[in-house]
Amino acid sequence: MKKKIFCILHAITDDALEDLGGLTPLQKANCPYLDTLARQGDFVTVNPPQYGGIATAIAALIDEKTPKIHLQQGPLQAYARGYRLAPQQRAFSTRFVATGEDVIIDVDDDIITNDEGKALCKYLNKELRDDGCCFFHVEGPRAMMITDNSELATLPTTLGERPITAMGKKWLGEVKSEDVKKLLKKISDTLKKHEINSLREDLEENFINAVLLSQGGTLPYEEFENNTNNERKILLTTSETSKGIARLLNINTHTLKKEQKKYDNIACIMQKLDTIFEKNDTVFIEIFYLWDSTYKGNLLEKVKTIEYLDKNIIRPLKEHCDDNNTQLTVMPLKQCSITAGEWKQGPVPVVIYPTKGLHTAPAFEEQYLHDTNEAYDITSLQ
Repeated sequence: MKKKIFCILHAITDDALEDLGGLTPLQKANCPYLDTLARQGDFVTVNPPQYGGIATAIAALIDEKTPKIHLQQGPLQAYARGYRLAPQQRAFSTRFVATGEDVIIDVDDDIITNDEGKALCKYLNKELRDDGCCFFHVEGPRAMMITDNSELATLPTTLGERPITAMGKKWLGEVKSEDVKKLLKKISDTLKKHEINSLREDLEENFINAVLLSQGGTLPYEEFENNTNNERKILLTTSETSKGIARLLNINTHTLKKEQKKYDNIACIMQKLDTIFEKNDTVFIEIFYLWDSTYKGNLLEKVKTIEYLDKNIIRPLKEHCDDNNTQLTVMPLKQCSITAGEWKQGPVPVVIYPTKGLHTAPAFEEQYLHDTNEAYDITSLQ
């Protein structure tokens, strides 16, 4: 059986931008190795699932038999930690943010450190232990909340799904239930009392005084329990959501550690690839650096990151495949927009190497996407 590598470059595609002379970041970047793959392999157009987000797309890519349902991040993050929710429970993806006069004013990924995020979760669990909510830290300002508070099931969470678009909006503006407002305000009041905010007050920094809840729900666990065909697949990722998917689909995971220095995980992946293939036939690698620059709206960083990844992961992966008769597939899972700081619907470019080169392109760029009527379904890539 031929071994396969799927390199998922989240957010590599983007809109054409005036600041780049009408080019996309991918067109602006110098990517000789990606372009070589496009010229020598198969460059195809793929339609990601339209019924869900990134989590749903990666599940469909890993296993074509995945039920066609929207998988919410909250319960996936809980499942990654071994929590199978009871029927009355719900899990929410959670983000600590700053508000001023009940308006959201800071949703930055760097608003708090990992240690501060852990401390806030621990403090909330102590102070709110009788309110049916339990918080688990994920990374930085991101956390996960499990609750058996039935009122929270009615919470509209669209505000929290795209934190960057929540800036300047009323924190509780969409909440109709008075009981939910009361609980969220209690969370806010509790956060304000933490010593972290005392220090921030001394430094004249914004208080961490609110949470955004999104992607809440449960999972249809029983629909995945007979899945036994994925034992020789492994996912390399830093994402708690993706780890939940891997567990749900019964595939192995290799958790990439919190980096001491940016791009440390790239070197780690290449060093361990041969060992990983000893027990696996298909390796999925998730790369999130481009999403980080997209979320921040940092255009220059995005272009430079594309160039770095081309040289430091695409080149060595191509060399590995040439030396080991392994097939390489490079792709994003969703279109994205750096101006909006969010994902969007639409087909994505995928290159498969080596193949017979029946569908080549001059370069790995959005402009060579085929008509969507000719697009492949993401499940066909396996």
